[in-house]
Amino acid sequence: MKLNALAFNVTLATAGLLCAGGAHADGFTGDYAAGQWTTLNSNGGNGTVAATASTLTLTSADFTGSPDATFESSLFSYFFTAVADTVVSFDWSYLTHDDNGSSYDTLNYTLGGQSFQLSTDDSFDAQGGSVSALLVKAGSSFGYQMASLDSWGGSGVGTITNFNAVAAVPEPASVALMLAGLGLVGAVVRRRQRD
Repeated sequence: MKLNALAFNVTLATAGLLCAGGAHADGFTGDYAAGQWTTLNSNGGNGTVAATASTLTLTSADFTGSPDATFESSLFSYFFTAVADTVVSFDWSYLTHDDNGSSYDTLNYTLGGQSFQLSTDDSFDAQGGSVSALLVKAGSSFGYQMASLDSWGGSGVGTITNFNAVAAVPEPASVALMLAGLGLVGAVVRRRQRD
């Protein structure tokens, strides 16, 4: 009888693991709170981020009117390193204040060291969209960038909302292996009951 209870408890625990779905974040909370992200400005840029639990606002570098103006490109990055396989989704909006339009200050997301432009070049209009189901592998980085071509003439502003991060569902091979292990435990329990 003790073996039946043990097999039942092991089965329940495994089923719970399969159905739990792992870590989940709506917004920039928990593992994805602002304190978990890294901020980096290149080439002496002065890009900034304002972070709340529901919104990130990134502003590209702009030295207009400053004696520090270098007219060089700069890159402002805000990113985290995933501790587990994670599926990320978010909404974004973008507006440029650059005299030369959106080509001079772009909003990008980064995944595993590669940059993907969200904003459209050659525009002065507000822009926006959604990105869903990006798989961020454990140990890979994910984040956002504001790239400024000349750090002059006005900044670009990117806003990220509806950020959602969910632990990735186990691959079918992992689930199959776990179920095979459960079947083996069940067979051992039955065999011991007969003996």
